[in-house]
Amino acid sequence: MLTTDMTRKLRDRHLKVDIESALLELELLPGEHIEVDVRNQGVTLMGEVYTGSMKYLAEYEVMSFPLAKNIMNLIHVHSPPVEAHSIYEDYQTSYYRNINVP
Repeated sequence: MLTTDMTRKLRDRHLKVDIESALLELELLPGEHIEVDVRNQGVTLMGEVYTGSMKYLAEYEVMSFPLAKNIMNLIHVHSPPVEAHSIYEDYQTSYYRNINVP
């Protein structure tokens, strides 16, 4: 029988893979920085991508939530990108694309 902690780790792993595969499909410029903030049914997931290297911070408020799927359908990259420009937003989810050129 799965414990609450084990279930959380499994869900975190699956959610991370979906976000990671979607972000890897973005063509990031050198020095470009994208932040993803997903709030959906009690889940907050923040991801930062620095030209291929990733780090994640996941915070769970409840145990039940749908897995993030088809993230690329929600991320629409505008050209030219504007710093802190909201490229997708609805009542629960927002995505921000930032340019951080050193």
